[in-house]
Amino acid sequence: YEGQMHWFGGQVQAAHDALVRQLDRHPDYCRGIPVENDLAVMLQALGRIAEAEAMARRSLQSWAGVAHTETLSLLVLGLVLTSAGRHGEADAALLRALQMAREQSSPGFEAEALVRRARLLLQCGRAAEAQQMLDAAAPLLATSPEPLRVSQLVLAQVQAALALGRAPETAALQRLEA
Repeated sequence: YEGQMHWFGGQVQAAHDALVRQLDRHPDYCRGIPVENDLAVMLQALGRIAEAEAMARRSLQSWAGVAHTETLSLLVLGLVLTSAGRHGEADAALLRALQMAREQSSPGFEAEALVRRARLLLQCGRAAEAQQMLDAAAPLLATSPEPLRVSQLVLAQVQAALALGRAPETAALQRLEA
């Protein structure tokens, strides 16, 4: 909980340090709490991409066969690999996450995979394809109360519109502001 409080308070290094202490003291906790995923995201935010990738892959091993957390691990790995510019590997991880999300009937994970793929496609200069991903994700998050997922969608929609030479939709900007 200490790590989560620091994370949501914007203190990334303190969050990282708290989770590392926990994992050092109780390495078996990684099978009860997705600590490795959290650490991977924190390491990515700190710009420590190689360590983030290693932690995401470690999470995949720890949670192999547990569909929910394996999907989460793939989403994190896709994010990290996108940050590293390893687009083919990132896309493979995100496609696998998308497939697993659909198999679980998880609209939240499905939308997250689509948005992360859109961000990857935008990074590759493929704005029209990114827009298709976002168009598929939007209905899945239309009534979502989750601010992180919604803001990621809307930010990507704004970025795609700008990349396509269009003005962002006013409704999208208002939702992002909210």
